Amino acid sequence: MFRLAQLSLRNRAVVALVSLGLLVGGALSMTSLKQELIPSLDVPMALVTATNPGVTNELMEQQLATPLETAIESVPGVDSVQVTSVNSAVFAIAEFEYGTDMDLANQKLTTAISKIAARLPSGVETNVLTGSMDDMPILQFAVNGADGAATADVGHLVNDVLVPRLSRLANVRSVDVTGYAAERVTVTPRPADLARFGVTLSQFNDLLSDYGLSLPAGTVADGGLTLSVQAGNALASADDLAGLPLAQSPDGGVVRVEDVADVTQAPAAATSYSRLDGANAVSVSITKTPAGNTVEVSETVRDTLEEMAGVLADAGLEATVVFDQAPMIERSIDGLSEEGLLGLGFAVVVILLFLFSVRSTLVSAVSIPLSLLAAFVALKGTGETLNILTLGGLTIAIGRVVDDAIVVIENIKRHLSYGEAKHDAIVGAVKEVGGAVASSTICT
Repeated sequence: MFRLAQLSLRNRAVVALVSLGLLVGGALSMTSLKQELIPSLDVPMALVTATNPGVTNELMEQQLATPLETAIESVPGVDSVQVTSVNSAVFAIAEFEYGTDMDLANQKLTTAISKIAARLPSGVETNVLTGSMDDMPILQFAVNGADGAATADVGHLVNDVLVPRLSRLANVRSVDVTGYAAERVTVTPRPADLARFGVTLSQFNDLLSDYGLSLPAGTVADGGLTLSVQAGNALASADDLAGLPLAQSPDGGVVRVEDVADVTQAPAAATSYSRLDGANAVSVSITKTPAGNTVEVSETVRDTLEEMAGVLADAGLEATVVFDQAPMIERSIDGLSEEGLLGLGFAVVVILLFLFSVRSTLVSAVSIPLSLLAAFVALKGTGETLNILTLGGLTIAIGRVVDDAIVVIENIKRHLSYGEAKHDAIVGAVKEVGGAVASSTICT
């Protein structure tokens, strides 16, 4: 370290330019760093599920769990596999080595399971799930009315108005809606009417499956244009389905679906529930892309919700943010700034009171923020983000830099008090404490 001190003393102009470069580069890096709650981390685990309703656990263990475990263990990079059979389902947790590309691991697991599909019982459904910290929602909000009723109409408004608008925002990966039941059309044949018009149940099912499809039927030339031809029409409502023609009646009329079956449209069975202050609500979760800045995406979503507040108010609804990572991140950054300013202020006061040297005080006042700016340049260069771990490291580093500055400057001051020349005093003082300062800093 003392050689670095000698080099700095011989090239003061270069040191000044480097410091100026760090000042500018650090300021630019600090303002452009992505802000996250936690680092982006791929969890080296995968969950494989296999379900076969109605099969006992003993059969699931014999016919499904064992071959599934064998297939997973054959995938390269798998450290361990834990398999559990319960309620006609098998859950297998595969642990991989850290650093494994989980997207590639997902593909390999899917391929391995597909190879044994022929040996699995019929009706088995398998799924492979992997995830990372980027899958965690950055913002969640709930939509409900003044009366707390979350009807299907609320869900339709959210899906038809809010979701498309939010999905188009920059760096928004997905917008997930829960807490409402989707509409379902149910067709219930009346056997007596089917028999009266001479339509069997199988014919009824076949006719229904043939209707409501829109298929390409080739092209047709019109002048200099080539137009696509489409056959059939997609069904847009329950009434369209009820009016489909099935057959010809004995009196020469047309038998329609509504003549032989009951067609009803009603909310499907709920698969999720959402509450806001104890009242029904529709919940919306926003997930960002890995390249997105959490704080920027969150602010954009909030701005969009404010713009859409009028549309929601016209429908008697209101959107309330219930979870947001951005304020936590901003508080962490504010805390770092406060700690840094306190550290700088106390260091300046201590050095000024004990050393009675304005020059030494100025050196400390410059070195502490310059060290932080250099750290910001390093974070930017390595692609890191401002998150709980990096902010915590920087906060600890501030205390370490304060200690180092006081120790080195005090020792230089002591050597100068012996009457040594300034150059010799600086080099000698740094040489004495350089090893201890470097060791303690590296250890921290």
